[in-house]
Amino acid sequence: MNSVNKSSKLVALLGFAFLISIPLAALASLDYTVKKGDTLSHIANHFIKGQKLYGTDGSVSKLMRLNTTVKDANIIEPGQIIILSKAMQKEIKKAQVKDQVKALLSATDRTYSIFENPIKRTNKKIQFTISTSLTTNHLDLVNSDTRIATSFATRPSLGAQAKLQYLIGKRLNLELSAAVKSLNFKRKSGANASMSSNTFVRIGTHATYLVGNSVRLKAGIKNEGRAYALSGSEIIKKQITSPELGLSLKLDESNKSVSTMSVLFSLLPEDQIGTEAITAGLNTRAALGFQWDHLNVEPFLNWANQDIEASSQHNLDLGLNLGYRF
Repeated sequence: MNSVNKSSKLVALLGFAFLISIPLAALASLDYTVKKGDTLSHIANHFIKGQKLYGTDGSVSKLMRLNTTVKDANIIEPGQIIILSKAMQKEIKKAQVKDQVKALLSATDRTYSIFENPIKRTNKKIQFTISTSLTTNHLDLVNSDTRIATSFATRPSLGAQAKLQYLIGKRLNLELSAAVKSLNFKRKSGANASMSSNTFVRIGTHATYLVGNSVRLKAGIKNEGRAYALSGSEIIKKQITSPELGLSLKLDESNKSVSTMSVLFSLLPEDQIGTEAITAGLNTRAALGFQWDHLNVEPFLNWANQDIEASSQHNLDLGLNLGYRF
C-alpha cells in the first residue's frame, strides 16, 4: 500500500490541480528535533543555504541566539528541540513538499490495472458503468453596471449516464460517455423561465493516464447542452463543445474501499445567441469518489462563469452520482 498519507496527497493535489504556490509564511511554526550525530553547524548548513556558517553574522551564531540554552554548538542531544527562524522553517516546508510530490509520483506501481477493484485486482480490459444522478442547478445573471442579479433555479432532478472504458497497457485508459438530464428552471419569483427544451444531453470522449500509483491525468472533449440566461427573463439551451483537462488523486485505500478526489476544467467557447455575444468562460468540476467493489458514489460541485453582453452569468450545480460498474 502506498505509504503517502492523506494530508500529503492533498498538498500534492493542490499543487497540481490549482497551480498555486503554498503560502509557507502562514504555516504553523516548525522546529527541528536533533538526531544522533547532529551539531548546530550541520543543522545550519542543511537549512540555511548560501550563507556563511561562522562569525557574528553566521548562521550558527543566529541559531545560538535563538536557542539560549545551547552553550556549545558541538554539544546537542538527540531529541532536543532546536528553535528555527521563519526563513529556516520555510526551507524545511519547501523540502517536505518536494519530497511528498516526488514520493507520490515515484511510488511503486502495485496494481495490475488502471481500473481499481478493491476486492480483487484484475487485468480486465473493458469496463462498462451505468449511473443515475440527482442534481440541482442555480443560475445568476448579474448586470455589470447595476450589479442587480436575476436568479433562476431548478428543483432536484434525476439523470442517467453510461460510460465505456478500454484499457491500453496498464496506464492508458480510453473512455466514451453519454448522459441525459432534465432541468426545469424557475425565476426567483417562482414563475417558469422561458426555454425551448428542458432536456440536456452530454457526450464525451477522454483519455486518462496513470502517473505513479495515485495520480491520473485526464484530457478530452465533450459536447453538452448548457443553459444561458438572456436579458434577465429568458433561458436558452444550446449545445456547445468544450475541451477538458483535469486530474484525480487517490486519497485512501483499504481492502474493501477506495476514495479519490478529482478536478476537471472545461473551456467554455465564445458564442452568439441572437444579438447577444457570449465570451469564453471556464467550468470547474470538483468531486469526491467512494468505491466499494462495483458500487461508486460521487458527490460533485460544478461552477461556471461567462459574460453575456454587459452581464456576467454564474452557474452552480450540486449533485450526487450513484453508479454500478460491470
